[in-house]
Amino acid sequence: MLIRNASTIGIAAFDSEGKVLGSRVISGYKDAPFYRESDAKWYLTDALTATLGFDLSELGLIEGQQASVRFYALPEYYAVKYAQMKGEEATDGRLDDEGFKAILEAGIVGDGAALSVDFTVDDTAPVVDSVLRDLETGAITVKAADNNYISFVSLSNTAGTVDYDYGYPVQNERGELTEITFEVGDALLPDTIAVYVCDYAGNETCYEVELGSKTDLSGMMLGFYNGSVFQLDPSLLYYDPTTDTGDGIFAFTVYPNDVLAAEYVDGYVFTASRDGNFYASPLTALYDAELVGPYSEYTDGILDMAYNYADNELYALDAYNIIYRVDVLTGALEPVVGISIVIPDEFYASVPSVYELDGLAIDDEGTFYVSNFGNTDCAYLYSFTLDDADDGVIENLLPVGGEEASTMGIYNLDYAGGLAYDHDNDILYAAGNWNESFDVDHKLFTLDVETGIASPVNTDHEDASGRFYAAMSGLFIVPSEYHKITLTDVADSFSVSKDDLYMLVGQKVAIDVTVKPWTLTDKSVTWTSSDESVVTVSNRGVVTAVGVGEATLTVRTNAEPHFEKELKVTVEPMPIATINGLIWDDSGKPHWAQFESNNTEEWVSLAGTNSFNAGTLVGDTLYTVDASGLYETDADTYETFFSMALSAEEQFIDAAPVTDDICEATGIGPILGVGGEAFDLITIYPFDGETYTWDLDYFLDGDNLVAIAYAGRGEYTSAL
Repeated sequence: MLIRNASTIGIAAFDSEGKVLGSRVISGYKDAPFYRESDAKWYLTDALTATLGFDLSELGLIEGQQASVRFYALPEYYAVKYAQMKGEEATDGRLDDEGFKAILEAGIVGDGAALSVDFTVDDTAPVVDSVLRDLETGAITVKAADNNYISFVSLSNTAGTVDYDYGYPVQNERGELTEITFEVGDALLPDTIAVYVCDYAGNETCYEVELGSKTDLSGMMLGFYNGSVFQLDPSLLYYDPTTDTGDGIFAFTVYPNDVLAAEYVDGYVFTASRDGNFYASPLTALYDAELVGPYSEYTDGILDMAYNYADNELYALDAYNIIYRVDVLTGALEPVVGISIVIPDEFYASVPSVYELDGLAIDDEGTFYVSNFGNTDCAYLYSFTLDDADDGVIENLLPVGGEEASTMGIYNLDYAGGLAYDHDNDILYAAGNWNESFDVDHKLFTLDVETGIASPVNTDHEDASGRFYAAMSGLFIVPSEYHKITLTDVADSFSVSKDDLYMLVGQKVAIDVTVKPWTLTDKSVTWTSSDESVVTVSNRGVVTAVGVGEATLTVRTNAEPHFEKELKVTVEPMPIATINGLIWDDSGKPHWAQFESNNTEEWVSLAGTNSFNAGTLVGDTLYTVDASGLYETDADTYETFFSMALSAEEQFIDAAPVTDDICEATGIGPILGVGGEAFDLITIYPFDGETYTWDLDYFLDGDNLVAIAYAGRGEYTSAL
């Protein structure tokens, strides 16, 4: 916070002898805070922030060398002093980069004009001595050392997306071996974890550690909601939204897909996701989901899944009352039985939607249980075996209890919810559901398989008992250990996302390779280029066009039988384009300028102009924007005049012209901008002085709009 007004805000780095290693001006005039007694309030108290804008590693500093970074807020006095140093008269109270560096090198700036941070260059990463796990308590102890001090240690998954625990070790002396213990206890950890150790200089070391022990997870109940996985304890489960109190539901981990259905099979969790695919991942590392295969080639949607321990097969229920057998290696579906049901209630029997099934579970003897779509007055439990099918069809299936059956007495609406069977305790559960978000009727029940009637999982909290509140889907229970899935060392197929490539020099293209089956222990591939002067390729399949010519890329599976594919790559020179735009010179002055695409360092000023934030060319007119509003600039003469005022919400950060056909068809345009309020799409009518704004936050899911290149219609064809 400033104690006086400043005309130049800058930052600089110095070596231990006071030599300026690098410097730059950040901004011009900045007013100091002031207190208004009539309001009893301070104003202009926002903090000043700055980044160096250059990499310290480029300044010639070496390990162990001392240096400092200083943040300056200079008054106009120093602009006057710089002008005097040049034998000139000051015409501007601000300093440019050249003047700022000159007065620093002259040593005329007092210490009171800067905040200084001293540091010592440290480019040495910590070293891990050992990682030990107490097999009785589950605690993990990490011992490590650094040439200076360790700042942070964490345990995470190998992808670095989930942190299990972290801490700050106590270290009394520089360089000493220190240790930190994580009391993770019975926390569910994958077989392999990553241990990250960092020092205060930002150096980081990562070790992958095989824990070598597995926790007994039998009896655990899990469900999915909105990218998260939750563990449910039926004996404790309740939630009261009026007091925001509850128990028996615990955040378990995150999941990368939107889950419709899930089931546990021999250490793996199979999910049917809304994107039309089956995935599988270890229960101890759910976030590492492997693509098994698409179900969308067979049906529109999977509503529930269940494993049949009587025939060792995985089954899935779709949105058309068809039950499929699922190939756990490929995701292929084989239709097994189609079902039509009877609704005993005469009133609801005329409602088409209640004939849709949306829950599936299977007991140890191979009895299938299904539930229908409905409310407390028309949602029933049904049961059958595959022997009941006649030529793949079961017609007019009555509910459990026959024609006089009682309903389950729960809400079974929307496509969340579902059934799950506890194979160790022979209990059938139902997840009641009202909608796809939150509701008081989202509860967990047990079902009587003889009567089909639901009961709350506990009664200790009256109406709040058994409530999990969120729209839970993919409910499943981990049974005792059972072996069906065997890992393999032999690949059976692989696919490459690209064929022959046509690229421009400097272009990069990422190529995805899928190696199957998903149970393969080594899915890695090896890439090679026949001519690295033309094209290079990383081990992740990122192709970079280096020079003009032709080359062949070869990708080969490391697993037998070593499948291989070749891709021909043709690289053409980058076409040279003449580009016009707004450029700021070293002194911070803006210019309409012109440069060639192959030489961006050399530009020619066409005309001086104002400091605009963004703009676009519509016909022969440049439309630009700054904090006061919209301006029009003649693209030939660069004559500029004010067009219309814009509010802060209407001041775009990028814009594109709208094509004439879109303007005529929709009334939008002729300017379409983005980013007034981070999520906004803004159309501007300069001829009428009007604007219209769309808030796209709901569709962007928190991602900001930052650029727009085209506003029109047409068919896009990739050059690749």
